[in-house]
Amino acid sequence: MAQEVIVLIRDVTILGEGVGTHEGLTIFVDGALPGETVRARITLKKPSYAKGELLEILDQSFGRVKPICPVFGKCGGCQIMHLAYAEQLNLKRKRVIDAFERIGKLKGFTVAPVEPSPKPLYYRNKVQLPVDKNLKVGLYAKRSHDIVPIEICYIQSDAGNKILEDIELVDGIRNVLIRTNRKGESLVVLVTRERPTPEIRKLAKTVSLMNGVKGVLHGLNSRDDNVLYSDAYTLLFGDGVLEEEVLGIKVEISPASFFQVNLEQAESLYKKAAELADLKKGERALDAYCGIGIFCAYLSQQEVNVTGIEMVESAVIDAKKNAKANGVDVDFHLGKVEDLIGELDDFDVIFLNPPRKGCEESVLEASVRKNPKKIIYTSCDPATLARDLNFFASFGYSKVEAFPFDMFPQTMHVEVVVKIEKEISK
Repeated sequence: MAQEVIVLIRDVTILGEGVGTHEGLTIFVDGALPGETVRARITLKKPSYAKGELLEILDQSFGRVKPICPVFGKCGGCQIMHLAYAEQLNLKRKRVIDAFERIGKLKGFTVAPVEPSPKPLYYRNKVQLPVDKNLKVGLYAKRSHDIVPIEICYIQSDAGNKILEDIELVDGIRNVLIRTNRKGESLVVLVTRERPTPEIRKLAKTVSLMNGVKGVLHGLNSRDDNVLYSDAYTLLFGDGVLEEEVLGIKVEISPASFFQVNLEQAESLYKKAAELADLKKGERALDAYCGIGIFCAYLSQQEVNVTGIEMVESAVIDAKKNAKANGVDVDFHLGKVEDLIGELDDFDVIFLNPPRKGCEESVLEASVRKNPKKIIYTSCDPATLARDLNFFASFGYSKVEAFPFDMFPQTMHVEVVVKIEKEISK
């Protein structure tokens, strides 16, 4: 008979598992919240930790709420929908502080309250959903390739959900991508392993006539894994891009474009990054990992001399197109930041916005050598951010002010913008 234990939950992991200790052993209990005392059945036991199935909540957190989504706990898309939104924000701030202290070994830093998302629900402008054998769309179950069918996704836009409600899929479709703009216009991508059949082309025509659908594309994905991204896109009906405006910058978005999924919150984050930089007319700024160049164009409009680096060729092409369309002059470079940053001139401010793994050490070293007045670091992972902040602190850049933003409500993810400066000795 499996062992049952009583555990006081003290924290939550990035996967949404409650963390507690029983007789010196760390125990992870999916679905349990900080402050709760729970009864759990041990399902996996290792020398240093165990996993437990939640059987009963003996002492419930005051922040626990009933999730709006009927498949929460089965679907892997959201981890903390059972926690009141204000408490989600507190939990995310604690995650940042813990990383700074434990991983970064930082002292004297400040972390502002987490900026709440304008929309805690229905905020995503892009969703990509696998299709099951019954031609129902869904999301992957937690830590699984099994598909959980859904009728509606409560973090996807209303426009995207309306398409999901109306679409009747046919054989051969592997997954469906829906991208929307703030006007309520959508691009729909029907993804298959092979070229589209006449039946799929007929469906594409039907979808193209739906209200708000601007274009329907075919996506090719012949891989055997559960990766959803397509290798190539072909326009079937309508237009292949959406028009959007971010901070007054007009951009075109294709299905493959990297673009923030919570646009209203992204605008707040960009504004905060620019505010912290406090660049003056004629000063020089480097936007490393610049994507399609939206932030570069925004800074350039303020008469800052901007250089952007991006390793994805299609993103650089889009960035140059966006700069030209908005009448700004930005010096874009195609390549890896670690390969190019050392070859460039010095800058007054360096903006770093790396992927989840953080910056290569060579990037950190080159940034320090350029002796900028400030480094503005935007991160989607507090752990790698804290590691990189520790590096900067060892070179005198130890004055740290952090501003977390909730880009992904109902999940454990948190985005952080940090102003890093040299500590002035007294």
